[in-house]
Amino acid sequence: MINPCNSVNILRSKKNEFKINIKDLNEGINSTENFFINKINNNIKWVIERTCDHNGGKLILSNKKKNIARCPMHDWQLNLKSLNYINVDIKKKKLNFKIENNYLIIENSEKYLELPKFFKKNSGSENKVKVQYLSHASVLIETGSFKMITDPWYFGPAFCNGWWLKKPPTFDLNSTLKEVNLIYISHNHPDHLHIETLKKINPNVHIVCPNFLSKSTEKLLKRLSFKNIINLEFNKVFQFLDKEIFFTLLKSGDFRDDSGIFISLNGKNILLNVDCNNLNFGILPKNIDLLLSSYAGGASGFPLCFDDYTNIEKTRIIKRNQSAQLAMVLRLIESSKPKFFMPYAGYFSEYAKRDEYIFKNNKKNEVSLIEKSLKLKKYNTKVINIENHDTIEFSFEKKVKPKLKKLNKSKEFYKLNQKLISKYIKDIKTKSKNINFDDLITKYFKESKFFDNLELIIFLTNNDFKMKKNGYIIDFANKKITVKKKSINKTINYFDNFIYSKKKILMIKVREDALYNILSNKLPFEDLLIGFQCRIKRKPNVYNVRFWNHFTNKNIDGNHFRYTDPCNSCEALLQKIF
Repeated sequence: MINPCNSVNILRSKKNEFKINIKDLNEGINSTENFFINKINNNIKWVIERTCDHNGGKLILSNKKKNIARCPMHDWQLNLKSLNYINVDIKKKKLNFKIENNYLIIENSEKYLELPKFFKKNSGSENKVKVQYLSHASVLIETGSFKMITDPWYFGPAFCNGWWLKKPPTFDLNSTLKEVNLIYISHNHPDHLHIETLKKINPNVHIVCPNFLSKSTEKLLKRLSFKNIINLEFNKVFQFLDKEIFFTLLKSGDFRDDSGIFISLNGKNILLNVDCNNLNFGILPKNIDLLLSSYAGGASGFPLCFDDYTNIEKTRIIKRNQSAQLAMVLRLIESSKPKFFMPYAGYFSEYAKRDEYIFKNNKKNEVSLIEKSLKLKKYNTKVINIENHDTIEFSFEKKVKPKLKKLNKSKEFYKLNQKLISKYIKDIKTKSKNINFDDLITKYFKESKFFDNLELIIFLTNNDFKMKKNGYIIDFANKKITVKKKSINKTINYFDNFIYSKKKILMIKVREDALYNILSNKLPFEDLLIGFQCRIKRKPNVYNVRFWNHFTNKNIDGNHFRYTDPCNSCEALLQKIF
């Protein structure tokens, strides 16, 4: 069904050069609009871009710490001596430069991606390509008899009952899913690999996913008993059967297990960035027909779940994050120059009553902001607002322009209200009520095979993050992981008096039902943070990448899941499909 063809072509545009008079630069680290430049004894040692490798924010020299540049989006910190990010195994790449007539000339040629041109223009009966928005990050892509859906999430919550679809889907479920040839799963976050939805889909369907080193996506799909999981390497080109349908998976430009997909259907080129950071390290196709990407922001527990920041700091960070998210979208559009842009993967909300603080403060970008920004920049890209048009149809007749349509005619799959939301939360609370957390926590962490100069403190809490009984101190610094239980006061004192040297400390206050869900089912630990189910403090106040990566992508083997049907009528409808 999926045949390997070739590798993608990475081409270069003409070189851009930036000229700076060396006399205008100070000794030491210089910060220009786009670059950090290190000048020592009147010599240029290195030049790097100020773009953060995580999510494309702009690095800023720290006022408090010498030789540290910080990103205001997620507080990534770059050591300007080693050019390594602190606590993240990523090194900043140096740019090529030359010196001419006492001028620093920085070379910065743009790279772009292209699929090999080994297919002919369509001349058969499959003369239309349709892309229909279904829900959140899920779209239907079809041409002729080929039907592919992406990242299906159609029912219930994600991230430990923290995320809910902004609106229940209204597409025709039966006709849409009945003849699906292929499903693409971008990564293992539950708003993309959604257990409750995937349990309703035929386990014989072919699923393509990235061949991550950790196998993080494949592990969860296997637990769901899918029989035809196809792991694909990045930047390799694959063909669907013998049709003029070619695609390649692209890696996010950071340490995370995340991906996008570039697909060509009968010569029509579509790029799904999904919610990647710096997709394919900025090397993207140009002049495409359609781009789809997240746009809204607010899809992180940072900064609202972090007690290291004041409310004023949190508000400022959120505003910066919104601006950075908008800038990311505009960079994508500028790089790929799409004829159409469909904002997606942002249609969620924090509807549960216990998450009212998040609902009120987790501000997100609106589609109208993107439209205004594109108009100001005089870009020709047309925005598809799914509130008005959920479908675009491309024709191969030269004189026929792409058509925007509204196809959603069915009723909502189910009624999303507080009664349903409370039922999901109550079900997990009931299951966790009589659990021996001493045993569960000890077993989970002692068997995790994780090693780092880190101590973790866990507090179980109620809905309002009021701590219950004891705290757990888990030490990962030795070969034998230790778990100690202490009173609330002793545990807090231990954290307060902890002095950071080589060993770090991370304190997580987490809702009891949410922790039960993650530990008992060995689901990704990051679900707690993204789903706003915890509150965090840490020393030093930096991202503990090894911890989150291990317990999100590696330590996720298990035999069962949290699973509840949204309603009986949905179940009856779904059983008619497969």
